[in-house]
Amino acid sequence: MSWEAISAISEVVGTVAVIITLIYLASQIRQSNLQGQGEAYSSWLTTWNETIKGWIQDRDTVQIMQRGFSDLSTLSRVEQAIFSHQVAAMINHWHLAADLIDRELLGDQLFGVATDVVVSVCSTAGGRDYLTSNADAFPRGRQLLELVESGEGNLPPWNEVAPWWSPDPSG
Repeated sequence: MSWEAISAISEVVGTVAVIITLIYLASQIRQSNLQGQGEAYSSWLTTWNETIKGWIQDRDTVQIMQRGFSDLSTLSRVEQAIFSHQVAAMINHWHLAADLIDRELLGDQLFGVATDVVVSVCSTAGGRDYLTSNADAFPRGRQLLELVESGEGNLPPWNEVAPWWSPDPSG
């Protein structure tokens, strides 16, 4: 066997080794991306649920949210702060979902549902007042305000979707 033949065989073996390595690395990257997507999804959903649980932490908070959705101006300043914090937390989670979508770590369906809920919350009288006054405080606040003002959301205002988020008629 000549040195030329050995050199040619070595080149073929080296090329095959590089191809196998690239296939293996691509497989590992894909698996890592899937794992990252799963972790992002789980983490986001857990914190989203924690945000919602904050709305029902006690009877007073529920009543503040009910009245705030109907008319933000009926709340005391302390109640407005509580309402604002709760709505801001939800908007921030929506922003996080949008960022995760941009990085392809969250599915379009979940982002669509989150968008529908946030637009619905911000379409209530109080939610709209809050967002109108504070849109610039959020990275995508103007985008969210445009969605709310377009009236093209897939859900009506939150206190119409879920009537228990309206004050009790009996007071």
